[in-house]
Amino acid sequence: MDWTKSHRLFGGEVVVKPSGIYTFAHFYRNSRQLRSVILVGTNHVGDAEYYQRINDILAGCDLVLFEDSGGAQAPGEFEEFARSMLYGSDLESAFQVAMQIYFLVAQRVLALPTEGGSFDYQQPGWISGEREFLTEEQQTALMEEFEARMRRIPVGRVKQVVEFARRSVEKMDQGGYTGQDLGDGFVFFWSDAQLVGAVSDTIGKPRDRNCLEFFDEVVREREPKMVGIKFGAGHTAFQRQLLEERGYVREVSTELCNIRYR
Repeated sequence: MDWTKSHRLFGGEVVVKPSGIYTFAHFYRNSRQLRSVILVGTNHVGDAEYYQRINDILAGCDLVLFEDSGGAQAPGEFEEFARSMLYGSDLESAFQVAMQIYFLVAQRVLALPTEGGSFDYQQPGWISGEREFLTEEQQTALMEEFEARMRRIPVGRVKQVVEFARRSVEKMDQGGYTGQDLGDGFVFFWSDAQLVGAVSDTIGKPRDRNCLEFFDEVVREREPKMVGIKFGAGHTAFQRQLLEERGYVREVSTELCNIRYR
């Protein structure tokens, strides 16, 4: 990888530079409704200073809609399972867990704070932006579409992903993995338009539409003057589109240093 230039991912909402990894906070205004919205794109692990800055940005909001994160399975249990899949003989199974195990182990070995542990989600005015909105049949249909699109990724690329994840996890286990390696991983995985499209179209965009429809309901009920929306940066480009369709105009954007290379 050429570390002398910047790499823009997710429609430019994540930027990997020679100095680190960056996301953005976008400040919007609807003059007709006299309402401001701060749309913050995040990464799920990062420097403590990064999350403190986001906390400070959102502190003046009357309402914050946030993305749920995490899962029911304990990280240690999943890591053990995923490692067995990654190093097993079945290429498809290894591919299914490659990105998850990569980012899970990277967070652990770099000892980075997590997004989930860096915010008080119980504070007044903070509400999950992810209400249930799909029937079981709709969820099944979307998952089937996602799996079908993942199967269309060329076998050569599948092998590259598995081999990259294996090499990287081995480097993590040996203690030589750095923040710059994590940036390398962001570019390796998320510069793949076919992979990003499969994830975005079947998992990301339905959640984004749901979030902004919930936003519509909540602002009608509560009439807040300033609203924050805090979701992963992979959601930001489409959420910006949905917000602009509602008459909001971007006033300024602020770059946020997610991880600064040491």
